[in-house]
Amino acid sequence: MLSVSIDESSIIPFVTNNLQNPDLALKLAVRCDLPGAEELFVRKFNLLFSNGQFNEAAKVAATAPQVRVIQGLKKKAEFVKTTHSMVFINEEKQRRATFRMSQNHS
Repeated sequence: MLSVSIDESSIIPFVTNNLQNPDLALKLAVRCDLPGAEELFVRKFNLLFSNGQFNEAAKVAATAPQVRVIQGLKKKAEFVKTTHSMVFINEEKQRRATFRMSQNHS
């Protein structure tokens, strides 16, 4: 009889470091709810966030399997969503004011 067990906490670091495949590590962490990908989620979220890819960053936050990571990323995603909405509203107000001014000068 053979008994095999896998240390779940070592799978994600192995895929990330030995296989050099952080995307696969993230996919495995999401699909199997494995620990060890917290830093990968944070890095990916921050990269997307800094590149202005707010929807993609929010998706990363929504798929993060570990509770602590989820809470931190969701707070950032909510901030981004609120800020992005405020910027859109301000841009819309500016467009309307410019339109009104151009009609008044006509």
